[in-house]
Amino acid sequence: MRNFGQRRQILTLGAILLILTVPLALNYYSPAWNRLLKSIPLIKSLSNFLRWFIIYIPFVILLTALAVEKCTPLPLLVIVCLFIVFGQNLLPDKNFYHNEEYDPCNILRAYTKAKASGTPPVISKLTASPDDRFRRPAYFAHNGVLTEGYSQIFCYEPIFGWDLEFFPFKTIHPGAALIADQGVLNLKNPSCYLYPQENQCTPGDHFRTDQLAAASQFISFRPFVFQASRMQHLANWLNLAALGAVTLFAILAAAIFLRVRLFKPTSRL
Repeated sequence: MRNFGQRRQILTLGAILLILTVPLALNYYSPAWNRLLKSIPLIKSLSNFLRWFIIYIPFVILLTALAVEKCTPLPLLVIVCLFIVFGQNLLPDKNFYHNEEYDPCNILRAYTKAKASGTPPVISKLTASPDDRFRRPAYFAHNGVLTEGYSQIFCYEPIFGWDLEFFPFKTIHPGAALIADQGVLNLKNPSCYLYPQENQCTPGDHFRTDQLAAASQFISFRPFVFQASRMQHLANWLNLAALGAVTLFAILAAAIFLRVRLFKPTSRL
């Protein structure tokens, strides 16, 4: 039993040390190591790995708690820590929050207009050119342009990489969304990202010219017809069955509860 306990402690310590080396390994850079990291799903979408150092937070808390437990003048230490916490919140310069340059007026006006009309603005155009990426006007550099019927080509999406290095641009360009060129429209087909095989396309493909009606529905924020995978249909039915089972269980539980409460036998003296 003693050997088993020692072995378990060694394995636990080894696992902890392995976890603690993860942030260091991810933040180490060499061309070969970076290429390897960029080949790993999810990991490749990160621009840097500084956030991984939060792994150390639970261990720091644990070590701090152990140190405090061994500290003799505990009340004095608690008071000092409280002063540090309050000082960190009171002393830093907070003018940044009062001098925010972002103006939400366009978003608020668009929201009010869409709420009154009941329909959002139709996304009729695309903006920002891949060739002019770092020289485009500041207003067209963010996603607020959708309030005026534009779609931002460089909308950030982590699955395509921090710098959109994995985004399949293909023939997308600024201009009208439904303009036809070489048999396709200037608009990505979202079903090709989710179910490429079922819709006879590849991720990043555009709507074809014969799919103009579906594309019009899409830019108007209305549903359009596409093919889903068998697994998705199965998941839909499982969700529906689970919802029905939960509803039936809730009804039965409520019926049993009411029966017990209403027909509870009264005790006689």
